[in-house]
Amino acid sequence: MIVARVLYLIAPLVLAGVVQAAVIKRRLWPALARPLDGGRMYRGRPIFGVNKTWRGVIVMSAASLAGTFVQHELARFDAFRTLGLVGYSTPRWLELGVALGAGYSLAELPNSFLKRRLSIPPGARSRHRAQYLADQADSALGGTLALSLFLWRAPATLALVFTVGLTLHVLMDRALYASGVKTR
Repeated sequence: MIVARVLYLIAPLVLAGVVQAAVIKRRLWPALARPLDGGRMYRGRPIFGVNKTWRGVIVMSAASLAGTFVQHELARFDAFRTLGLVGYSTPRWLELGVALGAGYSLAELPNSFLKRRLSIPPGARSRHRAQYLADQADSALGGTLALSLFLWRAPATLALVFTVGLTLHVLMDRALYASGVKTR
């Protein structure tokens, strides 16, 4: 039952990841596709690279917010209320949605910075397992840290959130490459 509750908890973030992939694939909202680092360099290399954009932060936050709004509405029904590990009252669902999307997006930045130092091109998949794992784990960690603001008294649940989130992120990444949404 706890795994189902964790999946319900991170569902807005999973939804946001799918929406983000679709937005990137369809090249929607190009005006927002401006690099977070503004094209600035550090020691002759981009700080984060062209793939870390304002569009990503905005889409991830907005889609996560939409997901938590749906959970807020579903909380009217006992079956969904019992699935909830957090309260979905107003303004709680607003805070949760923004925290999830922003946490996910911002947690990717240190890894992107490191990848630029290692000359790994933006969007490229690392051939090293440790770097691939770091690539997948950074956003799972960001989502977990965001949830820690709401579940700080439940470290075992947060550990499960990270584990389930990382597993889903790896599976989604592989599915996106297999379906051609992401390319090497």
